[in-house]
Amino acid sequence: MWPHAERFDPDRFGPGQAKSRPPHAYKPFGTGKRACIGRQFALHEAVLALGLILHRYRLTPPDAYELQIVESLTLKPRALNWCRAGDGECLGERQLGQDLGGWLW
Repeated sequence: MWPHAERFDPDRFGPGQAKSRPPHAYKPFGTGKRACIGRQFALHEAVLALGLILHRYRLTPPDAYELQIVESLTLKPRALNWCRAGDGECLGERQLGQDLGGWLW
């Protein structure tokens, strides 16, 4: 369906691309009788997680960061470092999970 489907390209879903995109190309939770019953929970959890992260951390990208995806129950970035907003201490992925009480990871 997509040329270079494995490449990360958020512009595929940009406002100017709507007419060239096949209808129903992206439905992460499905629709109809087979729609995901956890949709509302997942959307609320995403908003809460984003709020918690933005409140606690200062997000700064490293100079030469290349996104690598790790698959577990969900998709997440590998080896992403986070810095606490208050003290500026940077945390690795495992430390971040401990700092958030295991809520995200």
